This record gives sequence, C-alpha cells and structure tokens, in this order.
Amino acid sequence: MDLVTGNIAPFDPPWGVDLGAHGIEEINATGINPLDDKMYGYAKLIAGGHGVVRFDQYGDLEWVSIGHGTMTVAGGFTPDGTYVTLATTGRSLANLHTYDGWETYEKLTNNGPGNNWTTSTSTGIWGADLAIVTNSDGDLISISVSHPYPHNVHMWNITDDTHVVTPVDIPSIGSSLGLGGAFSFVDNSVYVMHNSSQGIYKILWDEPTIDGKVQVVRVMASADTNANDGASCVDEMPPFPCEWDNSLSSDDPNCTPTIDYSVDNQMHCIATGHTRSYSITNNSQVAGTVTLTDVDTAATVVKELPLSGTITFTEGVDFSITDDAVNDFTIDIDWLSLDTDTSYEIEIPTTIGNYVDCDPEAYFNWQNLTCPSYANLEWDLSQTIHGANISIQLDGGSFTGTDPIVHTGLTAGQTGTIAIPLEEQTSNAEITVLMSITFTNGHTRQMAFTHGTQNCFEAATTVTLNHDCAGSSTYINNTGDYDLSLSYTNNGVTTEISLAAGADQTVNLGWAEGSTNTISYSGSYINEPDNPPSVIQLTFSDKVVNCQPPTVQLEEGDDSYTFTLTPPCAVNDYGIIPIDTDPDTPGTQITDEFTWSITLLPNGDLEITVDDIDDIDIDGTTLDAIKIFWTGPDCVDEDCEPAMAGMCQIDITIEVLDNDNPEEIAATGTAHVRMIGLSILIAMLGYGFLHLAQLYGPALLVRVVEYRKIRNTVRVEGSRKAFIVWKKVRKD
Repeated sequence: MDLVTGNIAPFDPPWGVDLGAHGIEEINATGINPLDDKMYGYAKLIAGGHGVVRFDQYGDLEWVSIGHGTMTVAGGFTPDGTYVTLATTGRSLANLHTYDGWETYEKLTNNGPGNNWTTSTSTGIWGADLAIVTNSDGDLISISVSHPYPHNVHMWNITDDTHVVTPVDIPSIGSSLGLGGAFSFVDNSVYVMHNSSQGIYKILWDEPTIDGKVQVVRVMASADTNANDGASCVDEMPPFPCEWDNSLSSDDPNCTPTIDYSVDNQMHCIATGHTRSYSITNNSQVAGTVTLTDVDTAATVVKELPLSGTITFTEGVDFSITDDAVNDFTIDIDWLSLDTDTSYEIEIPTTIGNYVDCDPEAYFNWQNLTCPSYANLEWDLSQTIHGANISIQLDGGSFTGTDPIVHTGLTAGQTGTIAIPLEEQTSNAEITVLMSITFTNGHTRQMAFTHGTQNCFEAATTVTLNHDCAGSSTYINNTGDYDLSLSYTNNGVTTEISLAAGADQTVNLGWAEGSTNTISYSGSYINEPDNPPSVIQLTFSDKVVNCQPPTVQLEEGDDSYTFTLTPPCAVNDYGIIPIDTDPDTPGTQITDEFTWSITLLPNGDLEITVDDIDDIDIDGTTLDAIKIFWTGPDCVDEDCEPAMAGMCQIDITIEVLDNDNPEEIAATGTAHVRMIGLSILIAMLGYGFLHLAQLYGPALLVRVVEYRKIRNTVRVEGSRKAFIVWKKVRKD
C-alpha cells in the first residue's frame, strides 16, 4: 500500500503466488509471524478443506497445518508468535514457526501434525480482520471491527477469554463492505482500512469511550479494493503518517493532537430566576473527559467532552455556589491520545479572587453631559441579588464642600437612570465624582468618576455684510455669553467697538455705488477661560457696490426700446425667455403684450430690442419680464450670479402701458403721448455693463373711437315672446 495516497501498490520487486497451482481457491486471514518474519494465511482448497500456509516474497508456498474446519477471513499474530483467527469464536495455533512445511496439502495430512487448534469459549466475535495488542494489564487483546454500518469494535481478551462489543463512530458512505485490513504495531496502535475507499482509521481502543463509543481518528485516504486483508509487523513501529498531522511520521515527538477549547463561565452571582452554569466547547482534534472538582467539599463530577461538542455543568445539579463567600473549583481535562492533561482553577467572574461578589461595581456608569447642566448616572442591578443606596459627592468648582447627593431604593434585578443636577460653572475647573454604594446585605463599594469641566458659557458672534444700491453696512451680533472687544478696518480705517453679551450693532460703511471695498474684523472675548481662547478673524475683500437691473417701460403704439449688454466672457449661445409676472391681467398674456429679439454684436455685446403690441383687448398696464441668458467656452460660474455650469442670466422688468381705455380716451379726446428714454450706465454684479440706449419716441396720435348701438328683435316661431339683442359697433 502507498502510504502517501492510500492506493494499492505492487511489490518491489514484483512477486506473487499461483494459487491454482497449489489447488487453492482463496487465502485470507494473513499475518506476519514476528518469530520468523514470514507470512502465514488461512487457505480454502478448491477440492474442499482448509489449511494454514506459509509463503515468502519469492512466491514459495508450503503447507504447515490443517485448518480448524471453518473458513475465516480475520487473522493475525501475537508478539509471541501465536496465530489467531476469528470465525464467530476465536481459534489460535501456537509455535507455527517450528512447524515443518509440506509441498502439498496431501503430504501435510499424511505426514504433518494433527489438529492443535485452541478454541475460545467466547462467541459472537466478528470482524473482517483482526489486530492483536497488549493492554495495561499485560493481557493480549484481539481488536476487530464488524460490519455493516453502524460498526462495532469487538475486543476479545485472548488471555482471560472475555469479549466486549462497543459502538464506534466510523462514518458510512452507503457501502456494505467491511474493514478488511487491520494492522497492529509494537506501540499497541491499531489501524483499520475500509474496503470501499473510505479511508484508514486509527482505533483509540485504550482510551475512554465518549458517548459510549470507541473513538477513532481518520489517518489518510484508502483505495477501493472491494476485498482486502491486512498484515503487519507487530514488533515494528507503525509506518503510517501521524494521525494528527500527516506531514509528520507517527513516531515524531510532535505527533500530538491540537488542543483548543473555549469556556462560558456563568458561575458569577446573578439575579434570582437565573441559573449559574459552566460550559466547555471542544475545538480540539481529539475528545476528552472533564472533571469538575469542588475544592472545599472534594465533590467531583465527570463529563465526556466529544469532538466539536459542548458540555455544561449546572448549579444545583453538578455544583453549588455560596453567595458573598469564597468558592473554589478546579477543572481537569483528560484528552484522548495525549499524555498531558489540562488542569486549571475556575476564576468566577465579577469576584475578588474567588470571593463571589453579588453586587459588581461595573454596573454603574457615569454619563458626562457637559451642557446642559446635569449628568446621567446609569445603574444596572439586573445581574445582582441585592438592592442598593448610593451617595454621590461632587468636588471641584462651585461643588467644593457641598453636601452629597443621596439616592435610595435601587432595586435588585432592575435598571435605571438618575439625572444628577449640576450647577452651571463660570470657570473650567475639573469636577470629580466619588460615589459610595451600600448594598442591602451590608457590603459597600466606592467608585470614582471624572466628570470634567461644566462651563456651559460659549463665545459666539455673527457678522453680516450688506453692499447694494440701498446703502452699505455691516451688522455685528454678539450671540455668546462673554463681552466682545472688536476692531474692524474699513478700507484701511480701523475702528474699535465693544459689545456686551447678547448685544448687536449696525455700522454704516459709506461705500459709493460702483466702488470696490475691503473690510476685515479682529476680536476677542473678555474673561473667556478657554485655552486657547476664542477669537474673531474675518475679511471681506473686493466687494463691489452693485445695483439691480432697470425697468423697461413701453407704451402701446410707441416705438421699440433697445439696449445692450456686455457679458464678462466670450458668448456663443444666448437667448431670451419671456416671463408673465401678472397672470391675473385680463386678456391674452405675454405674446399679445410685446415682442422681443436679441442679437450678438461684432464687439461681443448682446443687443436686445423690446417692442409693444397695440392690443385693445387688454385693459390696464401689464407687468412682465424677460430673462436674458448666455454662455460660452470660457464662461464660468464666477462670471455671473446666479449661474449653473457657466450659464449666466439676468432678469429685466417690462412694463407695457395701456392706452386703450375708452373711458379715459373719451374724457380727454385726442391725446399725444411721448416716452423719452434716458442714457444710463449701471454696473451689474458679475454681468458686465448694461446700456439703456437713448431713444426719443415720436408723437403718438390716439383717436377717440365712437360707438353706436344696433337693436335687433328675434322672435321664436310658435311663441309670442321676443328677445332683444344689442350689438355695439364702431361708427367708422
């Protein structure tokens, strides 16, 4: 067998035995006799009958003994050279190494020894092969594994002829084949090989059972042989790799299982209604047995710790706890296949040493709420069995020398939060807390907290700058709790002012329209304790006083109005969007009130023309607007405000003055109306310059329109009633 892959490998050099030439149907129950290092087997003859044969690596075979009358598939040798077989009972044959060999079975029966087999009184011993080891008492033990699944380990004590059957956890892959190869070695190790490529397992026969089962370890893979048999040198060390780490040999000192486990220690003092416990979870490569010992009473409890399993010791069943007293326990874990056990003392949580403190101080928490002026004391007695009273002594700042704050009646098994009022401080003195806890069982604890500073005053000021056609000013508002000393420098001129806490002041800056200005501020707070102190450092640079765009007025029947706009960037796209700002005016809106056009001039300016529409259907002055927009390859948001992704825009108000009111015209007769435009240059924030062209509108002759009424009478056929319809028409 290849000890790396588990596959069946040929002998090197190759050899074989011609069974047919010797009249043999099959050979099984093979074993190597440690006294002559030769292979023996139990043969079934083609013609009927059984016998023991001896053969070597050269293919030579000889007959040494007659059989015991029953075919057997399980056989092996003891260290003293006794050949042992199984066939529901155990049968053994000693001193085979002294037996003569015969060329044929016929010569054996005619000249050889008689039936020297010894038969056991134990029955029901099964297994596809066996391996023989020596136990701690020096008894010879035959180990075999029966099939089909679920498998059992048969341990037949050859020395005292007793027999024990124990389940074993070798998994099944649905095969009905057995474990036909068994091997034992000088270290008393036993290995079995499954016939159906299910692997090679080490049987931990001399270790304690876990959950009533013999423990095994899968060592390596194996080939699917359908039928096999095992033979081993019982006076040699096993050639298999380490069962815990196949990169090592089985005799390597480091060939030991990895030990890993975790514990869940719930043995501390907990509230009534809960149960204390101690759990161990096995993450090791091997199982074990765990012993819990109460040191004071010497009482012990033993539990089996299976592979990947968890065991739990429970109060009232496996151990007892005395509250507010010392409780000592030890844990001892006897790991299978490991000479070194694990032993330790249990440290009960929330204790001083192993003194079970039923009122752990860790369940009190001080929550520092610097402002507003209080703190939260969170308490949690949900895991205790005693209530408590507390006394809180504050120190530092105005709390030095004050009386303690007392709270009583904190209930066991409950939680809560206590608001601790803290007087607002005017300094940054550190506040400390010393809390005394007295439990209802008389035990006391002390806890210390550092609350920190409790100065709720703050320094805060808002500064606002206004600069438009209405005037330029700065507004300073001291919204904090400290007096403010401030200086501001307006275009190089510095002025000092003082503002009490909560006070404000507006300062006129005197900036002229179209001017560019800079103002800076520098200030600090009087008696503010913070380190470093709060300061005001602020500068507004290059602020231009700007005016809003003008209003364009048109009169119905008058000439158009034209003005130009100088964008601050090169323009390649532009347009106008009309906006109706008085939708409640009767009549058709916008398109029947005025027209508009926009042109890009060679010098880069935009020329906008607005013209009225003389519409008699609209009574009253209409109020509208046009939104002029433009963009270009070098236009950015900083060039215009408001803007988005380089798209600039401004709004111009358009008023169209109505002259179609018949009552007004009838009262005045013919009217001459003239609109005179003014040439205005206005600096616009971020837009460049807007020019209103100088226009002189001609005299507009408005005629008085007279109306006459026409009366028509309509009579419905078959009726005596008539309907009068009035229609108003112009005389011309």
